[in-house]
Amino acid sequence: MRRTNRNISWWNLDLAERRKKVCRLFSLAKKSGNWTNYKRTLTDYNKALRQVKSESWRRHCEDIEKAPECARLHRILSKDGPSAVSSIQLENGEYITSEKGILEELLRVHFPGSEIITEPTGGWEGLELEFPKWKGSREAWASSKRVINYEKLKWAVFSFQSYKSAGIDGIMPIMLQQSFELLAGKLLMLLRASLALGYIPMI
Repeated sequence: MRRTNRNISWWNLDLAERRKKVCRLFSLAKKSGNWTNYKRTLTDYNKALRQVKSESWRRHCEDIEKAPECARLHRILSKDGPSAVSSIQLENGEYITSEKGILEELLRVHFPGSEIITEPTGGWEGLELEFPKWKGSREAWASSKRVINYEKLKWAVFSFQSYKSAGIDGIMPIMLQQSFELLAGKLLMLLRASLALGYIPMI
C-alpha cells in the first residue's frame, strides 16, 4: 500500500519538490553510474526533513505549555490519532476493560462520595431533584423540565468540538462526552435547578 504525506501536518511543498528531485537524480545515477549529485541532494533533503520535523515538534510543545493543565494530556494523546485507555487496575489487583467500568472507577477514585444517577424507570422526565424544598414556583420547575430534557442536553454536549479549549472550570468537551451516560442525571438536575431558580452557580 502506497504511503501518503497528505495528512502529515509538517509536510510542505518544499519537501515535496526536494523528494521529487532526489528520485529524479536517483534514476539518472543508476543509468550513468555517477552518484555524486544524488548523494549531495539526498543529504540536503534529509537535513531539511529533520529541521521541519524538529520545528513542528517544538511548536507542538509550545502550544501544550500554553494550554490549561487539564488540556495538555488530551493534546498530547490526540496528536497522532485517537488514543484510549484499554484497561485499568482496581484496588483489589484485578483489571477492568469495559468502557463503562473504567469511567465508573475513575469517577469513584477522583470524585469520592459522588453518586452515579441512572435513568429512572419512567425515563429522564421523571427525574426528581435531591432537594425538593428548594425555592421556586411549581410553574418554574415544570417549565425547566420542558425546556431542558435528555435529548436536548445530549445534543448540546455533543455539538461541541471534542478538544475545544477548556473554560475556567477546566472541563473539556471530550470529558463530558466520554462520561455523558454517567453524568446526564446530575447535569439535568443542575441545569433545571439553575433555570427554575434563576441562579447561575459560581465556580
